[in-house]
Amino acid sequence: MRLNRIALPVVVLTGAVLAYAMLFGMFSDLRYSTFNNYHDDFGRMTQAIWGTLQGRLLEFTTDVGNGSRLGFHAEPFYILMAPLFLVWPDPRVLLWFKVTLVALGALPIYGLASQVLGRSWLAVCFALAYLLYPPLQYAVMFDLYGDTLAAPLLALTLWALVTGRLRLYWLALVLALMCKETVSVLCVTLGIYAIWMMRRPRLGSATLALGAVWFIIATQVVMPHFIEAGRQEVMYGKNIVLHAGPVGLTIQKIMLFLNPSEWLARLDLRYLARLFFPVGGIAWLAPEVLFIGLPVLGINLWFGMTIITLHHSALLAPIIIYAAMIGTQRLAEWLARWGACKFQFHDLAKRALLGVSLVVLVCSLGMNILSSPSPLHYRFWIPGSGWYWNDLEYYRLTAHDRVLNDFVHRLPPDVPISTSAFINPHVAQRQVAHVFPYPFKPLRYGSSPMPDWVLVDTLPENFDWRETRRLENQWLARLLNGQGYGLVNHQDGVLLLQRNPPAGSILTQQVNLVEADTAPPYPLKRDLGQRLRLIGIEATPHVWQRGERVRMSFYWQVLHGYNAPFTSLPHQTKSIEALTHEFILVDTFTCGAQSFRMVHIPLYLLYPPAKWKAGQNMVEKVEFYVPAEMPVGACNWQIGMYAAPQRLPMPAEPMSQVSGVVPVTLPPVQLQ
Repeated sequence: MRLNRIALPVVVLTGAVLAYAMLFGMFSDLRYSTFNNYHDDFGRMTQAIWGTLQGRLLEFTTDVGNGSRLGFHAEPFYILMAPLFLVWPDPRVLLWFKVTLVALGALPIYGLASQVLGRSWLAVCFALAYLLYPPLQYAVMFDLYGDTLAAPLLALTLWALVTGRLRLYWLALVLALMCKETVSVLCVTLGIYAIWMMRRPRLGSATLALGAVWFIIATQVVMPHFIEAGRQEVMYGKNIVLHAGPVGLTIQKIMLFLNPSEWLARLDLRYLARLFFPVGGIAWLAPEVLFIGLPVLGINLWFGMTIITLHHSALLAPIIIYAAMIGTQRLAEWLARWGACKFQFHDLAKRALLGVSLVVLVCSLGMNILSSPSPLHYRFWIPGSGWYWNDLEYYRLTAHDRVLNDFVHRLPPDVPISTSAFINPHVAQRQVAHVFPYPFKPLRYGSSPMPDWVLVDTLPENFDWRETRRLENQWLARLLNGQGYGLVNHQDGVLLLQRNPPAGSILTQQVNLVEADTAPPYPLKRDLGQRLRLIGIEATPHVWQRGERVRMSFYWQVLHGYNAPFTSLPHQTKSIEALTHEFILVDTFTCGAQSFRMVHIPLYLLYPPAKWKAGQNMVEKVEFYVPAEMPVGACNWQIGMYAAPQRLPMPAEPMSQVSGVVPVTLPPVQLQ
């Protein structure tokens, strides 16, 4: 009978761990497949870990040349992850490993709660609260960082400390320290906790000393060693731990740090609420446990790293859950004593313990519904109503993703390349993988081989900073105008350029100003809003062969110039009309259920709308390949004007049209 009582909670726990690993592993996999990972957060880690197997110790390509990840953060744990590529030579193996490791962190949380609360079902409540904890879920979905990997190892460390498993304690602690140098400051406070609360002075002193020594070695030996000469100033400026190290300490900084008004100015109550509400605020009843996480909490507040959807709060997750356990025990004991004294109730301890534990679980579930990246979020299943992780549309594989994947597989392996930031993680398993426009935009230090191939997406379906897009466009225009590169293919806004391409392989993209009386071969009169008129077209050949090259000429007349003011981000203006000086023209060809798109590269990059003047006549010449997979038959043809910074889904979905501009329909084209 007792075996069944123990077995059922374990079965529930095992099911929850497996469900968590499969669910978040699947969503991480889909996020990668839909090109929603970023180079800073995953591309660099992939290249560094994969390169270790090739004899390059955590080396990756940066905007300051090639360098080691150990020069940015002391994360030797990544070295232990390198053999994963021998099992599955795909970047997704890192995502599945991370998700599985975090999911397994529920097991030591279960053991810790069993030790503290003494009941299996209550331990299950806290294990579920750990799995449901939104800041940790966001960290799991946010690519790959040492903070996230260290969280379950820190949970294992706490369980081993409380249960007296010293060998496991030291193993888990050392592995956690290897994840990131930030863990060393937690190691110091953990040592103080062991001395103060656990009454284990020898163990606590050794833990404190280990944390202090590793902090000094990591920040003053390892990281400076891997920062190449000439770049040290840049790296010290970017790394907050180096600022906190001995070389960064000055009397002025210490006085600033000790100033209460500075802390009040940096206090983010909303951030604190999102950290502690998932456990009902009960963690505050165990301040001595929260003391362990105080350095990380202080760093996050001081440096403004309070965005809950990032990875910076992952290390606090096991500490807050552990504090909630101790707080639950104390609150239950207080409620039991109060009930016994006031109402003469007896044997309330078990009921109070159960009630408070359920409050923690309900709060975790409630925060999952209100703010989390999980399918429990109330907007997750409503298309287009969420934001990134909490929107099912974010994980949907589109036709544009398939085009990107096709172009990625055309790139030769292990040659220098430069790509858009969201393409980088898919091509990072090579020695040189720049993020465009580097290295064309000069590196701050050092040098790097010029890429043989350039792959840029001008119609990204993910979030993209407008400043990044403007910078990409400027350098793309330079490459299209020469510098030894030629456009050899483009489809659906994805541009593939090759260095010194073979003769005859370059696709023509040009625009010329012509006289007003220049007669187009096929006259038309189609207005795109009140500022641009299509006055004629010419296409050769007249019947298009699938997989073959097509040449087209468009005759345009500018009705009004484009002098709209600059706005840094699309959401900062109520009208897309204010952004029309950065619009993009897109041709959509629809054949039955299939579609393909062609971007007007000359009018987007070579002679953009900001240069147009009223009354100008332009002839735009473009070449592109008709996708071989398109069906035979007639294709409907439309030209639309869209706001360049906005998302551009396929025709089956709403598109970001410029205000007052209706796509114009042109005569159908015939495919054979």
